[in-house]
Amino acid sequence: MADYICLKANYHYLVDERFQCEHKIRERAKRAGYTEAKRHIAIVNGCNKITEQFKYEIDNIKYHTCFCQFKHPQMHIFLNLFNQYEKSILPFSGGACDQPAVIMEVFSILSDMKLEREIEQAKEQAKKNG
Repeated sequence: MADYICLKANYHYLVDERFQCEHKIRERAKRAGYTEAKRHIAIVNGCNKITEQFKYEIDNIKYHTCFCQFKHPQMHIFLNLFNQYEKSILPFSGGACDQPAVIMEVFSILSDMKLEREIEQAKEQAKKNG
C-alpha cells in the first residue's frame, strides 16, 4: 500500500502544476527573493511538515504533507517506460505476459491515473467553455 501511495503522489507531483513546488518557487522568486518564495510556498503547500489536517485527498487517501515530500528519483524512469509502453514498446524482451508483474501493475496504475487526469481536465475545460 505504501508503494501505491507514493506512486500516486509522485505522479501528481510530476504532471500537475499545482504540486510542483520548485516551479512555484522560481515563479514567485521573480517577484520576491528566493528565500522568501521558498518559505511562502512551503507554508502554502505544506512542504517539510506533516499537518493534523490533510492537505490533499486522492482516491480516499489523505495526504498530510505536500507531494514534493514523496519525490522519488526513479519515477521519471517509470514514466519514460510507461510512455514507451503506450507506444507498444515493452521494457523487457518477450510479450506482455513475459513482463515482470510489478512493472505491469505500475503501468496499470499509471494508465488509470492518466485517464483520471484527462477526464478531470476535460471537465475543467467544459466549465471554462460554459
